[in-house]
Amino acid sequence: MSYVQEKYTIYQLLEIFPEAKTIVRQKTKQEIADLKYRLDERLRIQRECTKVISRSIYRNRWFWQMVADILYIPDKTEIEKGIKQKYFLLEFLKPKSEQTVKDDKITEQDIMRAKQIPLTNFLTINRLGFATCQLHTDKTPSVKYYDKQNKWHCFSCGQGGDTIDLCMKIHNKTFHEAIRFLINK
Repeated sequence: MSYVQEKYTIYQLLEIFPEAKTIVRQKTKQEIADLKYRLDERLRIQRECTKVISRSIYRNRWFWQMVADILYIPDKTEIEKGIKQKYFLLEFLKPKSEQTVKDDKITEQDIMRAKQIPLTNFLTINRLGFATCQLHTDKTPSVKYYDKQNKWHCFSCGQGGDTIDLCMKIHNKTFHEAIRFLINK
């Protein structure tokens, strides 16, 4: 008997446990504040290092540049990506308005919003940009994540696409159901 451990995304867990939304909302707001503080600290450290390097004698600049490299200055894009993902989660946690519930049509804007949802919300990407495929049993990561296009491709089963395609295949939904699920409509 084989036991397969299922991994749930935060969005799936919040559908199962809707009472946790307020706690997750508060925690997400705190995480956003922490990330903004880290971003400010990074900029402050970078400014200080630049000042010291620019004031030093030319022949000693290599030393101060080495000191600046040894100091851990986190990557700005990673922090900004984290802030963007947290804001997306906050948008998901907002209560549905009555107009959204009554309006059952899917517009082009809805499709574009669904396609802009980061695939990292559904896939756990390693540092090389690969993830394990959720469509078949996969021991080694075979799904390549293309960050700039927000698309994926599995080299084992040949499947690929954008966020909507992944949602359709993982959750066995139609195109319209997948868009409604992704944009919480």
